[in-house]
Amino acid sequence: MTRGYFVEEKGKKIYGAKIKSDAYLSGIGRCIIEAFAKGEEKAYMKKLRQEMDEKQREDLDQYICPEWYRITKKSEKDAHVQEYGYVLKGNLLKVYNYGKLFITITRETATEWVYLCDNEHLINDSLLYSDKKLRHEYSKEFSVYRYLQKQLDAGIKAVDIVFPVKRYSYMDLSDNHTMDVWHRSDAPAYLKFLKFKDIANEIKFIASLEFGKWRVAIQLPYIRIPLSVQPARTETGVMKNLREYIKNNENALRDFLLVSNKYDEVKKQMISDSGITSITDVEVNNMKSFGDYIRQFENYVKDKNWLFQSSYFSVNKAINNLREEYDRLSTKIDSKAM
Repeated sequence: MTRGYFVEEKGKKIYGAKIKSDAYLSGIGRCIIEAFAKGEEKAYMKKLRQEMDEKQREDLDQYICPEWYRITKKSEKDAHVQEYGYVLKGNLLKVYNYGKLFITITRETATEWVYLCDNEHLINDSLLYSDKKLRHEYSKEFSVYRYLQKQLDAGIKAVDIVFPVKRYSYMDLSDNHTMDVWHRSDAPAYLKFLKFKDIANEIKFIASLEFGKWRVAIQLPYIRIPLSVQPARTETGVMKNLREYIKNNENALRDFLLVSNKYDEVKKQMISDSGITSITDVEVNNMKSFGDYIRQFENYVKDKNWLFQSSYFSVNKAINNLREEYDRLSTKIDSKAM
């Protein structure tokens, strides 16, 4: 729940309302900017105040200070600042993000900012996306939004701003230090997740240091295997190689994720139909024949061309693993019935 404040500062006097949730620019922020564009900002502030209870309004009026939503000379080091602050000052609407001035909106540019809020995807998938790194670089938000402000302040219409098309913006590869289960201080192993906008779930890669070199593995539904990514002496180097591998195999990886999802779907359906809710409990058994489940999988993958379909993740190997799960469930059901 992203919170913030919408206030008016007149000298040392502050009057305003708390934003209880969705304080993002594309959320309540958009409503504030639109109201500001129409000259209805006071009415919208009143609406937000009505969403607070009487005690909350009294406390806000009595105790609020600028340091709650923006960093000032009086701000203490590491003091908490709300994520968003929308501040009316004269004929300007200033937007703060974690206490830092994010953008300044004038009456003339407010309507243009509403357009950008409505088309936030253009900013995210163009100006904030790196084809080189295969991910959105939200750390550059401040500089990107300052650039947009300069364009609007110069009289350029938001609809006329150029948003370069990025080749790979439909995918996002994380590069964080999320520790893998096999991580050790002397042999670090980190999870890297590849997401596609139009496909549920994600592909899990594991970047690990083994025998002095960083290597990459990939997680299949039932096993993890080494990936033919060129090893490197550093994590940065192997991630660069992984990104090139992804670019060269993007379609096979997309189908890999789709087939993995179908595998998991069939497996979950078997478990659900078995009625097994714990190790010892069996409710209603609606298990179909194994062939019924497998036909679902086989029919789905007919037009797919996925990674490892002729080796570790072939149709036969996937079916064999599903068969093991089916037999395990059947044995549990039989033992419970005895």
